[in-house]
Amino acid sequence: MKKVLVLLLIALLCSLALPTHAQSARGPATVLRNANLRGGPGTTYTVVGGVTQGDSVTVVGCNAACDWYELADGSWIAAFLVDLTLTTPAPAAEPITVVTWNTELNDADITVIGDRIAAFQDVDLWGLAEVNRPSDQSTLEQAAAVGENAEYGSVLSASGGGDRLLALYDKERFTLVAAWEEEAINTTGDAAPRCSSNCVRQPAGRNFSLW
Repeated sequence: MKKVLVLLLIALLCSLALPTHAQSARGPATVLRNANLRGGPGTTYTVVGGVTQGDSVTVVGCNAACDWYELADGSWIAAFLVDLTLTTPAPAAEPITVVTWNTELNDADITVIGDRIAAFQDVDLWGLAEVNRPSDQSTLEQAAAVGENAEYGSVLSASGGGDRLLALYDKERFTLVAAWEEEAINTTGDAAPRCSSNCVRQPAGRNFSLW
């Protein structure tokens, strides 16, 4: 029985447990005039240092009213005494879904395999083993695109005979950078197939390899 291994690669963004206004009050700032630094958000706190007009400081948060800023060294300064350049948080990363499958097309019907692939949805990358005919490449590309509202590209290993490797990728999300075959693992000279590596890049610029 064929086993399909589904790997969900989800990048999780960790955020600090701060109120929304506190999270937005962070970034580089310029001191507008000479001022004391306090041990807390208010003039009743002990003076722990001082800054001079034109000094650069780093704001890491603020109090509930956001009228006092906490600096990177743990000291506090009144908000009106600095010019804060707010930083825009990075957008949340989208998950990438990868499916790997030993299709065993030597014995399997390409139509059945294509139907199985077409039944999956929201798959970004496919890694298929034992693809025995180059003519199946286009069929499997089309199957991967069913219901995805996207065009799929592919790379088929040159070596391997009837046991080739085929990588399919969503061209809306990824750009093929390079494709090659790893010779280092073929120590006997007749390994089938050699490892076909396909580098793809998201539009955001992150690079990784699909082996």
